[in-house]
Amino acid sequence: MSRLADFFDTGTIARLPIVADLLTGNIQGLEYSYTSAHSITITKGNCYDSFNLTVLTGSASQVVAIGTTINKVYNLFLCDDGLVKTDTDVDGATLLAGSVTALRWIGFVKTNSAGAICLFEMTSDILIFPKPSENRFVSPLISTTYTAYSVASLVPVLRVTGITIAGEFSVEQVEGVVSKDGVSDFTRFSGNSFGPGHECQFVEGWYIKVPIVNYDNGYVVITKVTLKR
Repeated sequence: MSRLADFFDTGTIARLPIVADLLTGNIQGLEYSYTSAHSITITKGNCYDSFNLTVLTGSASQVVAIGTTINKVYNLFLCDDGLVKTDTDVDGATLLAGSVTALRWIGFVKTNSAGAICLFEMTSDILIFPKPSENRFVSPLISTTYTAYSVASLVPVLRVTGITIAGEFSVEQVEGVVSKDGVSDFTRFSGNSFGPGHECQFVEGWYIKVPIVNYDNGYVVITKVTLKR
């Protein structure tokens, strides 16, 4: 009598590629930290590649140089040669068009208006921005009616599971409102002349307004993001 195992290569089944979505989870190590205006340090670690086919290993910590284009998102990938490399494409298309045959997205950094890395701190899969003014996505004079906003120029929105925002206003404490549909109030944030105040969650394409008119100049800023890696 044939056994069930005779009909299947169980070793192959365990490593079938993920077709519907790129692999996430089970990254060991590979956290990164701000080193200088143009470089970061990444700890050693390992993970499977984006399609669960190849084990990738960074056997030692490494310092990675970041490009100097202003206001640019640089995605970080552990590659099949054990090195972490950058690509402005969130799927690593430029790297894969070259000599890289397998990679895994492990995070991102963004440059500011001077081409330097926006200051950040990493805790587990959360990036905290101690200087959120580098991540402003609403210009001064925010509308008093709901307006949809995009943060795609600041974070790779398909690779994060949470975005936290707050306000920066040049006068007294001011409160802003967030809506999912542009009609109903959902949550609130605040800020004042000292910087960001009360934080709240935001999702790409949600709506923001500030109900009062005379608040001088103001901004909405990203204070932290949770990475989907």
